[in-house]
Amino acid sequence: MEWMVAAFLFWVLQQLAKSHPLSKPFTLKPSEKWKSPIDIIYPKLHLPLHRRKRSIRSDDNSLLVLRTTNDTFYIKLKPNEDLVEPNRLKISSNPSQNSCHYHGTVLSHKQGTAAISICGPQNKMSGVIVSGKNAYVLRPMDHLSLEHLPDNLRNSSYLGKGAHIIMKMDNPMDQYCGGEHKIVSPHESTGETFGKKRIRRSSSDSELRKVIETAIYVDYPLYHKLSVKKKQSVAEMQDTILAILNEVQLIYNYQSLKTKFKIVVIKLEIISEGKEGPDAADGDIDLYLDNFCSWQSSKNPPINSELHWDHALMLSG
Repeated sequence: MEWMVAAFLFWVLQQLAKSHPLSKPFTLKPSEKWKSPIDIIYPKLHLPLHRRKRSIRSDDNSLLVLRTTNDTFYIKLKPNEDLVEPNRLKISSNPSQNSCHYHGTVLSHKQGTAAISICGPQNKMSGVIVSGKNAYVLRPMDHLSLEHLPDNLRNSSYLGKGAHIIMKMDNPMDQYCGGEHKIVSPHESTGETFGKKRIRRSSSDSELRKVIETAIYVDYPLYHKLSVKKKQSVAEMQDTILAILNEVQLIYNYQSLKTKFKIVVIKLEIISEGKEGPDAADGDIDLYLDNFCSWQSSKNPPINSELHWDHALMLSG
């Protein structure tokens, strides 16, 4: 049953990676165009007076305000300290000193939660907002092609500095978070190993959420795409991947799920030019996944090591 959890996580991450604004322009399939209204908004991040830089500490009372045509979201943000394990994370190069990935409570909406990433020198925002059975996607304006905008929004007056788009998703929780389906608990599939890891990562909510310690790999095609076509540095690529995981964490803690998951990144490796990777199997995705499973297993430290991971995921370009 463990492989089913790994395969499902792999699928979710692949879908998010393909459309995430930090890795490629946000586009809509023809069948998806304008089912839901799109608003152009100008997010306002209110920081305490003593904070001059646009980074948020866990003890700050920072507020993100998103004003749409018919609604206003007031989101209290705090850094997502559960996203990575800083004492064990092995990455391709030095990470940014300040995390740009946040989770928050939507003060203005009942049962509202949000995952927001504010990364890069221009502080562009991307994220997901969930309130009850409704979900909204937040993206930077310049990651949406003008041809995908409704005619009434193409006027240049809408496209000022700092413009973002927000779009309500159609039946998102019915599609992604079916609460009636049983999700296999990693505790059930890995026995003593998982119990020992949970002691090492003890927390106040450890009894409520299942922790999946995860290794993330970025294959060479995706590295090449981000570095050559998108001109991203390695640090920017790391933020791209962590932004995806930041949103995934929110999805896996949605209220309708009977088992809550906390995906913690303990390894992040980008397979750049000259680095060894799994056999790509000439584009055969099933065989590529099999090769990756064997390849990562050979690299996984012993089960009694602090660097051992429960699952490994490959993001491919």
